[in-house]
Amino acid sequence: MRSVNLLLLLALSAVMGAWAPAPALAQSPQRSVLQQLAGDISAQLDLRYPTSGGEKQAGRDRLAEAIDLWNASPKSDADAQVMERWLLDALRASMAGSKKPMPAPPEFSQKQIAAAPLAPEPIAEPTPITEPAPAPMPRSVASQVDPTPAPAPVTPQPALRPARPELPVVASNEHPAAARINWSDPFRDDPFRDDPVAVASAPIERPAQRQTRLKPELPPRPRGSVDLRELSARVRGLSQGLAAIDARLSDQRPPSAFELAGLVRDLEQLSSEDRFLRLYLNGLTTSEAREVGHRPDMRQTIDRLGDRVKQRQADLAEAQGEQSLAERDILTALAVKLDEIQNAGR
Repeated sequence: MRSVNLLLLLALSAVMGAWAPAPALAQSPQRSVLQQLAGDISAQLDLRYPTSGGEKQAGRDRLAEAIDLWNASPKSDADAQVMERWLLDALRASMAGSKKPMPAPPEFSQKQIAAAPLAPEPIAEPTPITEPAPAPMPRSVASQVDPTPAPAPVTPQPALRPARPELPVVASNEHPAAARINWSDPFRDDPFRDDPVAVASAPIERPAQRQTRLKPELPPRPRGSVDLRELSARVRGLSQGLAAIDARLSDQRPPSAFELAGLVRDLEQLSSEDRFLRLYLNGLTTSEAREVGHRPDMRQTIDRLGDRVKQRQADLAEAQGEQSLAERDILTALAVKLDEIQNAGR
């Protein structure tokens, strides 16, 4: 009983074990394409380094750092092109047998932050001007002078006007549209403005004669270099892997649920390799695709493996015992996994 349960756990962990997911990218119009590339990089790191190690963790840390920089960027079209080129370079660096290091973190444009409005400086109140008091006169002089002196002439002082308050400096005031509008007549210097003959003889501009505004042409995106020899080797490896599964299915002895679990696990790895190859092969020219070779079709192998799973389920339909129950549970999980592989390959 204990050995059967142990075999069941080992088989289920081998089949249902998923690749470590890549970090999620923020929502943007290009999210689906970029997220697919990030998932392929994570899968390539798992294929290249089956066990956890320093190089595998360094690759995952560099991928997470690039995704964090993308999530903090404005996510413009230029930023999306930079991120896509970085993911393609990282994907080539993470391929098995590649000697290229992971690329440096991408550099994106910075978000524009509007300047905070400055508070107006307080305007000082005008200080009133006071005349100095007259000096006291000596008694001897005061007795000889008329006690009602004439008023002294007052020098007129210019009136103080409060300084004009300055507008706060914000980003909108620096825009060309924020300049003052000149409402004066632009045709005030036209000598023929009021001449009816000149107005009648002026040519009428037709809509067809107006200059059309052309959309600027963007330069084509640079096409990265592809290692055709490595792609050709991976296509041959995919063909050999599918041929090995077909050979094991051709055996006259019906395989057990545990043997079928190993075949489904191998087929899942080949399905991930097939998705990776389609990403590159769809962008090749006709001559490049001819040099790489024809990518095999996995649907026939998936169908044959699914038939063997159904046949084994029918054989164990009436069987009793702990091992038969364990195999039936494994076969149910295998059928679900084959459906997922079939849908991922479409």
